Amino acid sequence: MSDYLGGIQGAGYRYGVNARNVSLGNAISCNQVIGFNAFINPALLSKAESIEIGSSYFLMSLDRYVHAISITRNLSSFGGASLSYFESGVSDIQGKDFSNEYTGSFSSKNSYLMFSFGSKLSPNSYMGINIKALFSSIDNQKSNGFGGDFGMVYDLSEKLSFAIMIKNIFNSIVWDKNDLSDNLPQINYFGARWDLSDSIKIHSMIEHANNTGLEIYRFRNGLEMNQKNYSLRLGVVQNKGQFSNEALDFRVFAGFGIDISLLESYKIRLDYCIDFGKENEGISNLVSLSIK
Repeated sequence: MSDYLGGIQGAGYRYGVNARNVSLGNAISCNQVIGFNAFINPALLSKAESIEIGSSYFLMSLDRYVHAISITRNLSSFGGASLSYFESGVSDIQGKDFSNEYTGSFSSKNSYLMFSFGSKLSPNSYMGINIKALFSSIDNQKSNGFGGDFGMVYDLSEKLSFAIMIKNIFNSIVWDKNDLSDNLPQINYFGARWDLSDSIKIHSMIEHANNTGLEIYRFRNGLEMNQKNYSLRLGVVQNKGQFSNEALDFRVFAGFGIDISLLESYKIRLDYCIDFGKENEGISNLVSLSIK
């Protein structure tokens, strides 16, 4: 799995979990995504009004996949809490030895079980945390560990919001062979949402990471046009994210959402995203279902 963040470790955990967000370049940070708020920003959990369920299945090129499911519950004046599971992987990887001879195929998998909580700090500000149990495997080697995220949202007005999200603010991973230990890099997200009108939203984000002294900045932007029963979306993301000649190398996503609610007491949303991929990577199809 790759998210093109300069080859930084743990890319398999970072692709994205919701078709709506991915179609917007994974730029959402301070706007609710029913059933997936814990993944977007745990501070949004305090805005949950009832029980929410989100599930995604991403069938991707190059034998890759992403699965995710999350259940959120409103806790009245205390805020909101969520229990989530994420899994990504690659199958049929061809093994080669030092002589470039084929040694057989193997697979890799990254997953985590996550508990999240969000609370309202003031009429306009919110905060939340994620606590994750991390699991990973490559062929017959396995690791496990833990990690945590922190997020805040501030609503300047009904049409303008800002957010901060810090992923892997603490973490530790241990491999089962030779007691090797590892850490995921801390990644900081600074985002905004601006409602140009009742039907048009703009989502923007600056992503910052520091890996062994190499600082990386990447910009994400998404445009969303909402109608009563459907939405259209377009997102762009810097592939490399560094201030260089490659900074103008962008990746494009597109998608839509449809309201398929059958009962007045339930809101059901189907979201789709097409990931056009990088050169020679192929197209990936992403589908999510949200229930409120």
